[in-house]
Amino acid sequence: MKSKEVNLLQGVEKNLAAYAKSTNGLSIPPSFGQGVFGKRLVLIMNIRDMRCSDLADLIFVSRSTISGYRNGRRYPNLDQLVLIAVCLQVSVDFLLGLTNEYYIE
Repeated sequence: MKSKEVNLLQGVEKNLAAYAKSTNGLSIPPSFGQGVFGKRLVLIMNIRDMRCSDLADLIFVSRSTISGYRNGRRYPNLDQLVLIAVCLQVSVDFLLGLTNEYYIE
């Protein structure tokens, strides 16, 4: 993994740990609205060497829609979220910031 990707994951882990500590781990972190989805989408697309147009074709949306997801201006509906996870071979939980394990065994 590239050092930029490692740093991004370490930052996400630190933020999730701090949030879990502050709430005693009783609630789901509000990471979806804080750009974690977009950051993780960018990370996994880079790891998979996938362009916006490639993912857009796979989930039947426009390239600009994927760009909006990556930049945090838009969010996918549930069906699109599941398709994104399947196409990128990651869990929905990872994309939403609920786990830091991005691979599926």
